[in-house]
Amino acid sequence: MQDEALDQALIIYGSQTGNAADAAAALAEALGPGADCRSAQFYDPAELPSETLVLFVVSTYGDGESPDNFASFWRFLRQRRLPGDWLRTVRYAVFGLGDRSYPKYNAVARRLDVRLNQLGAKRILPVGLGDGALWEDAFREWLTSLLGQKRMNAYQQQRQTVLRPRWNLRPVARQAFFLDAQELVHDRRSADEKHVFLFRFQVQGVEKQGPVFQPGDVAYIVPQNRDSAVDAFFQLFPSWSPQEMYWMENMTREVVSARTLVQRLFDLNGIPRRRFLRQLAVFAREPPEQTRLIEIAENAAVYANYILQEQRTTLLVLRDFPSARFPTMGHALDVMPRIQPRGYSIATDMRCKTASNESEVSAVVELCVRLVRYVTPLRRIRVGTSSAYLRSLQGGDQVCLWIQRGSLRLPPDPRYPILMVAVGTGIGVFRCIASHLASVSPATNPCNKVLVYGCRNDQADDLFRDSWPSSVVQRLPAYSRPLDGRGRCYVQDRIRQDADYIYHACFEGADRLETVHVLVAGSSSTSMPAEVRRALLEAVLCGSAGLSVAAAERTLSLMSAQGRYSVEVWD
Repeated sequence: MQDEALDQALIIYGSQTGNAADAAAALAEALGPGADCRSAQFYDPAELPSETLVLFVVSTYGDGESPDNFASFWRFLRQRRLPGDWLRTVRYAVFGLGDRSYPKYNAVARRLDVRLNQLGAKRILPVGLGDGALWEDAFREWLTSLLGQKRMNAYQQQRQTVLRPRWNLRPVARQAFFLDAQELVHDRRSADEKHVFLFRFQVQGVEKQGPVFQPGDVAYIVPQNRDSAVDAFFQLFPSWSPQEMYWMENMTREVVSARTLVQRLFDLNGIPRRRFLRQLAVFAREPPEQTRLIEIAENAAVYANYILQEQRTTLLVLRDFPSARFPTMGHALDVMPRIQPRGYSIATDMRCKTASNESEVSAVVELCVRLVRYVTPLRRIRVGTSSAYLRSLQGGDQVCLWIQRGSLRLPPDPRYPILMVAVGTGIGVFRCIASHLASVSPATNPCNKVLVYGCRNDQADDLFRDSWPSSVVQRLPAYSRPLDGRGRCYVQDRIRQDADYIYHACFEGADRLETVHVLVAGSSSTSMPAEVRRALLEAVLCGSAGLSVAAAERTLSLMSAQGRYSVEVWD
């Protein structure tokens, strides 16, 4: 590839958790100041035919879903009206980030590559595919193929140099203020003894605006670091004053304190990526520390052993390397990983509506959240940034919250059959969906709507059992730690045990098979989504329905293509 073309390349990324954004930033850094790097949500796809070279970095999450900031861009490209030679003058390359443990591994990058080719664009190198937390190895190979070995060597050498920070921060007098994105009044009540909570937020002044969410939507919250973590950070930088005020002239043009920057921007409690370690090595004054940081960043096995196994946080890494210190807050803004928004499926009970104020319930956002707390192999206690932040809130605190469409959507007709499968706090979204069905169509036949719910037992975390709208949706619990001495039962086991019932309720007959919706919600840290699909295929479709394996596979594939089989998972 000619350097002139690369120097002026357009980089478009779609990122859900920040990995793809990191990769795009590294790509822009390698190409130099002439490259234009943008989130897909801030680029008009109608302008693509005017580009010469476009480099895409996109992630896949959940059940082959596009990142939120890539969804509208992808919808535009999928339009049938676009001619086959629409991008005939455009060259492109794609790098994808995904997780090989999921059936739709890197589906977004693969689909994008196919669609660009269909529109006449010319691929300049094969699609690069990064897997899980170790995606950087594949990215380095892909980047080397793009740049060529000589330019790649020059880029790696450049990374050893301390650059001027991109952000200009000017100290000013202490007279700053902060405005939240939305004003919310919150209250909370326990949904389990210690580790699961139901947080309730009252959105102010929405009655005249209509419903602010639909069943299946996701609320995003931007958490903040705990005070103790912020204090620990400033102890590592004793020459910095937390009360120092800055004007962020080329960022937000706000006046903020150093403490506010650290508390609201820096992901102190997150697991640092290898790019951060490489950048931190540049600031290490002691050669052994610099060598060690580079080794951790460049060697996947060493990174896994030092960072992933112990779940070392960014703050712990800074403690481990005392000579690696940023000269200014501007440099810290360049290098420190940012706190990412956390998404939670809305769990609001929709039966709270009254005849006098039909929109009042839409002002209440309830989130079912598990407090993340565990002990690492070296006996360190780890607490999740977001859940700890939510638990620290007091009544009346303002929170930055916004709502986006989720992966799980209701059928267009409330009479259609629905099979819902949830584990743990995944039941929250189905509480919202089931209560909505009960409120809009209380006479709906409950025989064609089933929930298979997995938890420990009926005394520990069988959430919302007493208030569940059983007249609309039948519950089939699966207890992994039953108190009656029975064996462990997971959701896939319960599907197999009650395959005939599920078949008759949701799949029997051509009309049901063509309208049934399957909705799955749970953690991405398990194989649950894949096991549920396998149980449906083998026990319900092949066993109870009598379909061949090929016919059952076609049925599930068709349901996915039609949006009738959807999965929502989270870390």
